[in-house]
Amino acid sequence: MRQQILGFLATISVVVAVASLLPAMALPYDTACPNCPTSNLYQSDRSDRLADIPLRMWTDKKLYLYGSDIIVEGAVANYKPDIPVTMTIYNPQNNVIGIQQIHVNADNTYKVPIKAAGNLWNKDGFYTIRVQYGPQEIHDREIIEIVGSPGTPVACSANQITVQSSTDLYCVTYQANNVKVQKATVSSESSSINLKIAAQEDSSILLVIPRSILDSQSSSGDNPFVVLADGQPVLDVYEAHSDDSSRTLEISIPDYAGNLEIIGTYAVPEFGAIAAVMLAIAIVSIIAISARTKLAIPKY
Repeated sequence: MRQQILGFLATISVVVAVASLLPAMALPYDTACPNCPTSNLYQSDRSDRLADIPLRMWTDKKLYLYGSDIIVEGAVANYKPDIPVTMTIYNPQNNVIGIQQIHVNADNTYKVPIKAAGNLWNKDGFYTIRVQYGPQEIHDREIIEIVGSPGTPVACSANQITVQSSTDLYCVTYQANNVKVQKATVSSESSSINLKIAAQEDSSILLVIPRSILDSQSSSGDNPFVVLADGQPVLDVYEAHSDDSSRTLEISIPDYAGNLEIIGTYAVPEFGAIAAVMLAIAIVSIIAISARTKLAIPKY
């Protein structure tokens, strides 16, 4: 009996000893494995993009409905506090429709929303978003598709003339007396609306010009428009009405004039103006990079 009791106690001691060793032998299942692949595909993709690559950019979707918000975000490899990311947007015709500088955060990331609405987004198709960080060769791009846009209007109402820019059409309300308007264009380069006309004797025209298309202002407020008929100043110009959205001009046209130009200080932006801004940004970027890298120009 005594031997049985001693055998039982020995068995218990072995069990306790083995149990005490188990925690030390257990595998660390609850320890994070930083080198193991994640099952979250979004996090995996984002980690890849945040690797040691000069510049990366992506959007939250590839297909957008007209009027939606497009979320553009990305990261840079070498953070420079004073250098922004320059974003340029191209429409389906490969015309520039927007340029914006984006602040880069201290954690090397950037993010900005874009509203896909307005005259510059009025065509269905594929739009290209390009970003650049410093030198021209450090860039990335995404191609997105816009659907459900209203399209460019093909005609204005009977009491309006169609004013054409290099990228869009606008409607301007008018009344004509003894004059026919054959063509109307607006230019941001000259800040003017140009009318090709066929005037008779005692001709006149009334134009309700939206300020968003053409305006004439100085620091003190509204300035008079300059009106030329066949290149000569027209003195008989009367501003009948003005408000926050438009200005109404009554113009007496010289007999048999063929061209009428209304000149202000601002006209609706078009591709030419944006291209000039883009060139200016490029020049500033080159100067900034040259100063930071102490770029030396060889002397001969």
